[in-house]
Amino acid sequence: APLLPCSPSFPPQSPIQNPKPKIQNWLILQLIPLLLYLPWLPTAWRQITTWPSEQQAGSLTSVLTTISTTLLFGLSWPYDLGLVAIAILGIMLTVTGFRFWSLRLRLSLSLTLLWLWFLLPLALTIFIFSPAFLKFLLAATPPLTILLAVALNQIHLFLAPPPPPRSPAPLPPRPPALNPLRQKWIANLVGGVLLIALTGVSLLSLYHYYTNAAYARDNYRGIVQFIKAVGGSGDAVILSAEGQQDVFNYYYEQGMISSQPPVYPLPRRRPLDEAEALAELQHIGDTSSKVYGVYWATHQADPDGLIEGWLNAHLFKAADQWYGNVRLVSYATPQTGDKLPLIPVNYQLGQNIRLTGYVLSTPQITPGDILQAALQWETDEPLAENYTVFLQILDPANHLVGQRDAPPLTPASNWPAGEPVSDAHGIFIEPGTPPGAHRLIVGLYNSETGRRLPVNGGEEGQDFIELSQVEIISSPVPLPPEAFNIQIPVNQQMLELELLGYDFYKLGHRSTPDTPLHPGDPVQLVAYWTLRRPVELQSQLSIRVVNVSGTGTPVSVTYPLAGTDYPAGEWQPGEIIRAQYDFFLSGLQPGRYRLALAVGDGAREAEVVTGLFWVE
Repeated sequence: APLLPCSPSFPPQSPIQNPKPKIQNWLILQLIPLLLYLPWLPTAWRQITTWPSEQQAGSLTSVLTTISTTLLFGLSWPYDLGLVAIAILGIMLTVTGFRFWSLRLRLSLSLTLLWLWFLLPLALTIFIFSPAFLKFLLAATPPLTILLAVALNQIHLFLAPPPPPRSPAPLPPRPPALNPLRQKWIANLVGGVLLIALTGVSLLSLYHYYTNAAYARDNYRGIVQFIKAVGGSGDAVILSAEGQQDVFNYYYEQGMISSQPPVYPLPRRRPLDEAEALAELQHIGDTSSKVYGVYWATHQADPDGLIEGWLNAHLFKAADQWYGNVRLVSYATPQTGDKLPLIPVNYQLGQNIRLTGYVLSTPQITPGDILQAALQWETDEPLAENYTVFLQILDPANHLVGQRDAPPLTPASNWPAGEPVSDAHGIFIEPGTPPGAHRLIVGLYNSETGRRLPVNGGEEGQDFIELSQVEIISSPVPLPPEAFNIQIPVNQQMLELELLGYDFYKLGHRSTPDTPLHPGDPVQLVAYWTLRRPVELQSQLSIRVVNVSGTGTPVSVTYPLAGTDYPAGEWQPGEIIRAQYDFFLSGLQPGRYRLALAVGDGAREAEVVTGLFWVE
């Protein structure tokens, strides 16, 4: 047989054989899984044709940019490269294409199959593009890795071509070329630089994946910990899409603990069976005290919002919190037995709206529970604007320990003139709230402008109604740390106390703690304390703002340790106290600062210095 040309990467090949029989055998083998899958084809067709599809997000160029960036750099790549990512992927495929002209037929067929392996998942992702469907590109990563290796090898061969094949006949003289050793060094250098760049890009993407909170996965662990901490066997959990079941149950371990709420995956099928879903929702509402809705991809599982709409209309919605791309919504079911009678009141807000009645589910409540508040509104004439109801529970120091801002069940612009309109809201009581008497206030504000309606007949400038007193009592069993959403964990021992962590933000910006701070701004510090054993302590906390070197500033305040009148000697061992402190950043210059927190018993003192914060 004649000698065949070869490269260092591919050994000499045997003479070309007819590939037709092997291709036929391969096609016949593919019929086996296809025949086994035939019974599932009707189900697959129904799922594909009835699945609520999302519209393509953006133009074809933006789709290709997103896909190229994801393939080459990963989902956690933080920089927008635009068309550069498409160009890099295109160059890689072009470089691998040159192998078709230099390889034997059998290897060309292998590369063809490799291209198909890569391009078919790519085409499917483009066709049904959605950020949620980028996971389908996982099937394209093995061939992508091989194609990258082929591209690097082709560049190496271009820079340092292999020696010509030996021939018994003398060859004509060739023009002088670069020194082969120099060519090899250049090829190795370029290949090494490209390999280092590829590795560096992957490491940078992984760094952001593990350290940048923007790329954190949905926090199902936090959701499960919260439900386990505040829920009981008489409650219920609704998962809005069946795709959540595996990851949720991974943390939940349903059935392992008898006191856990049961889980209901709704809807049970797609498309949603309305009668079946409503019947199960009614059963859940009748048999549960509280309901926790875990909402994810509701536009696919429940495009008309039937499940969430029913829960909002029939239960007392109390809290709505995001855990990544997943929402956890807490509801309380109405009181069993006869409906509690409304307490008649007569408060006028603005020119036309009156609050004519209210009723609370209980005058006493424990932290972590939901207070139900039923309201009755009336308007003298049809309203042009929509209003939002706010309910707040305030401690003696006017700290918020429970809040609910939501439109009334019937939008204000739809209220009929002269007729009562029923409304219902739930107020989640913050875990760790110190016990004592609290005020419940209520009011309305314009949904567009945020301006509150004044209360006619009240004090000048009053824009809320002090509706009732609510007594918060200690939980019989202290809530575990999982019930608390601590912004900055610390776990620092301070005498017999332990500072579990703290939150720090501009006052009124709890949901946006990264809001910039400026000199003179009001701020709120929320500290989470626990007492390891009963002890007599001076129930005072000293808060100082210090600069980076530890030097004091004009900001120095002292507050009760619990933020209100609840001495440490009355705390239960293991009880976690959520203490709130408000003060101003007066007299500070722009720069970096820390908080110095000190407690003592007269003879001893312990101090903790927090992390840095910026004042702009």
